[in-house]
Amino acid sequence: MPSEPTSEAPSEAQVLAAIERALAHRRLPQQPGVLFSVVKDHLELGRHDTRRLRPLWERLHTRGLIEVSTHQSLTLWDLTSAGKRRLTIARRDGPIELPESPQHREWRTAREAGERRIGRLRDELETALDQTRTLLATEPRDSDVWFAASRELQRACYRLGSATYCLFEWAEPNDSEADLPLESQLGRRDYRSWA
Repeated sequence: MPSEPTSEAPSEAQVLAAIERALAHRRLPQQPGVLFSVVKDHLELGRHDTRRLRPLWERLHTRGLIEVSTHQSLTLWDLTSAGKRRLTIARRDGPIELPESPQHREWRTAREAGERRIGRLRDELETALDQTRTLLATEPRDSDVWFAASRELQRACYRLGSATYCLFEWAEPNDSEADLPLESQLGRRDYRSWA
């Protein structure tokens, strides 16, 4: 169950755990760290919460628990070996609670959108099919009409297919690894195009 966002500043252990989780969820695992903004997203902190996080972040850096590097003009952050040890020690006192991860939030949002919209998407496909049947019955002699119908059918099928994927095929992600679609499934998670 996802944790509720809090108005309190995160603890040292939460920041270290958020960095660790962000590293595990990288889309490009060869990248040598993660952006500060990505860690903030794992902590469910908004743009205006930087002031609350920055002093703790600087202390972690000064104490050698996190390190900075640059890659393709990006400033990236990583845990040092000391930071990993500190996180291990913190976990001995019990689990470190983090908010719902961004990739799990994306999965949940897509499922909720699919549940809300799949009936309407089926109706849209049925309407497009009815319009195509009408065209078949009237046999228009204008090719533009057929190409327009094909675009509408393709759009309706694609949106229904995407909703079906989000509801029934997209497995719930876990926090131990990045939730990346197979190459053959690229675009199927694009619920924003139909939500």
